[in-house]
Amino acid sequence: MRMNPRLVSIFLLLSLVFCLPSLGEDAWMFRGNPVHSGVYDAAEVATFSDVKWKFHTGGMVIGSPAVVKEKVYFGSSDGNLYAIAAESGAQL
Repeated sequence: MRMNPRLVSIFLLLSLVFCLPSLGEDAWMFRGNPVHSGVYDAAEVATFSDVKWKFHTGGMVIGSPAVVKEKVYFGSSDGNLYAIAAESGAQL
């Protein structure tokens, strides 16, 4: 099967355009880096001694939260995706 060279060129160009943002400094990547090692180039988490805040949903929270720029994002089995202020626990 012969590929149309123009379609191949367009596909490669679009692939490059969509991949370029991932090369930037602020790119978000699953497990922290291209090899998905789980090692993040960030400050470590402070030691916890007490619960800082609680947030109730209409269902169970099963997965891990995503923390981005002082906001905590997580899904619930009630079908909602929540955004919470990391400092206060207030719903955004």
